[in-house]
Amino acid sequence: CAVGGGDGKVGNLGTDMMKKFSYVSPLLSWAYCLERYSRKIGCSIVTDSMTGEDVKTGFFTRTVDQVLYRKYRGDKKIGIVQVVGAKEGGETDEWMYELEEAEKSDPHHGWN
Repeated sequence: CAVGGGDGKVGNLGTDMMKKFSYVSPLLSWAYCLERYSRKIGCSIVTDSMTGEDVKTGFFTRTVDQVLYRKYRGDKKIGIVQVVGAKEGGETDEWMYELEEAEKSDPHHGWN
């Protein structure tokens, strides 16, 4: 399993005749690369180092490797982080609480 994070665009793509809700981002291919790499090194859950920093409040992590990511602007080293397990009393459900609170304050929630 792999978790990729970053920026992307989501929404309706297409014309008046045909629309599809989709995304435009390299995130899916990045998560797929991480998932293949996790099988290669034998880790159950991996992510990149930037996403690993975001999940540290609720999970134990450890750096397992660094890979060279070739981009058109030059090479970049990216750390590969294994998610070992959840912390006791960590903030693992905080995002769900924030989502529920945002839905309650949305005046158009019934229309969504």
